Amino acid sequence: MHPTLVYNAFMAKDPTAQVVHALPHTWRRAELPEIAHKEGRLLDDSSVQTLGLALRWSSLSEPQPYLQVIRKTCTPESLSGFSRAVIDLWHSCNYAYPNRWFANVVHLAPAAVADQLIAYLNTHDPAVRFNTKHMIQVLAASHCQPALRWLRKHAATAMQPTANAHVETCVEGTLHRLADQKGLTFEALLDDEVPTLGLSKDSTFTLEISSERTLTVQLFPDGHVIKDQEGLKYASFPVGRRNEDNTRLRKQRARYRDLLAAYNRETKEQSQRFEEEMLQQGERTWARLREHAWENPVLRPIVESIIWITEDITFRMDESGTPINAIGDTVSIEPQAKVSIPHPLNMDADTLQAWSDHLSDFEIFQSVDQIGRATYPLNPEDLRTRHTELGIDQVVPDRGWNRQGLVSAWGHFGTITISTPALMAQIDGEPTEGGLRVNSVQFHAKRGATEAQIRLWASEALRSIHLNA
Repeated sequence: MHPTLVYNAFMAKDPTAQVVHALPHTWRRAELPEIAHKEGRLLDDSSVQTLGLALRWSSLSEPQPYLQVIRKTCTPESLSGFSRAVIDLWHSCNYAYPNRWFANVVHLAPAAVADQLIAYLNTHDPAVRFNTKHMIQVLAASHCQPALRWLRKHAATAMQPTANAHVETCVEGTLHRLADQKGLTFEALLDDEVPTLGLSKDSTFTLEISSERTLTVQLFPDGHVIKDQEGLKYASFPVGRRNEDNTRLRKQRARYRDLLAAYNRETKEQSQRFEEEMLQQGERTWARLREHAWENPVLRPIVESIIWITEDITFRMDESGTPINAIGDTVSIEPQAKVSIPHPLNMDADTLQAWSDHLSDFEIFQSVDQIGRATYPLNPEDLRTRHTELGIDQVVPDRGWNRQGLVSAWGHFGTITISTPALMAQIDGEPTEGGLRVNSVQFHAKRGATEAQIRLWASEALRSIHLNA
């Protein structure tokens, strides 16, 4: 599409618009990689110029049609590289307001742009701070799960004094608008963004090895099962037979490996998401859980292994999507009832034991660490005292922590601070090789945190100390 045609289309839509006919000097074409057409040829300079103008005349909510043409006809890899380079150009000019249209490349490669922006937002660059709101709006416009998860994470850390208050305010407003537009909770919004990977509803896919042999692979978070058309099981991908085409066999083996890797990667990410949801006490309706999350073949095995709660009733979903309690009886739930993932700290000992026995009897693996999760319940008065029960022999490594080395007149000592949405946990001890030898832990509740939140996050802080020791 020639620039004139793009211009005419734009003017037909809004005849009163003031449309620019040239690109600014900050659009440094020489620094941008080539874009490859799916037919193999590269886009010429005229087409790239047209693309630049289409980006400039677009908005986050209304992309120019030419962007869709480019996205359909060019390779995703080249569009990702081009989009990342455009975001780098925007960064190099300190996100100047006149160049905000650079971010419209999100319409070309949403995932690549989201990854690039998240990397810059995590640097706490002063230039980023003044453009945070627009960058977060770009993330929301990408509608890809890494961006949505980043937004969800930062919305959850709004109570942290170490967090960028400006970022959290922008995130909160963006999330409310994004969820309200679809009439969903954010947890339900994330469910809709999970790819199916081309799997059947029962989390299976088929491999046609030959006209006489077809394999069915069923995937689970803790492994997979391979069967042929006669029901014979294989421990791994089988070797070829004499009458089978080796080229076809290699292609099916490659497809098997790619799908397995993609499923394992997605399952790990989704399990982490549900664990975060458990900690943040996120909600969705029963209808959304049953009709969207459970219907997704990637999410189904994870959702079926999680123990859910509605009001005071805990339940699990069986293979047919029916809610059952710990003894296997069907539970009646209204479609619009709110359901969430209970933290084991908020479940009594009898309920935990009943579900532990249930999961063991049915040999159900929980990819989300829930029922078997280590908890450290503390009373409200305990939270205001120092705790020495960890023992002097435990050493906590400094990697992955916010390490603060302090020096006093009596010698050297150190502290490690763990920040959670509800409290700060200060670990005092003696610096040693590889970390800090723990002496005691003290908790400092944050303003606005409820007693239940403080209790939960104190347990999580102690759990992280034990896991890192």
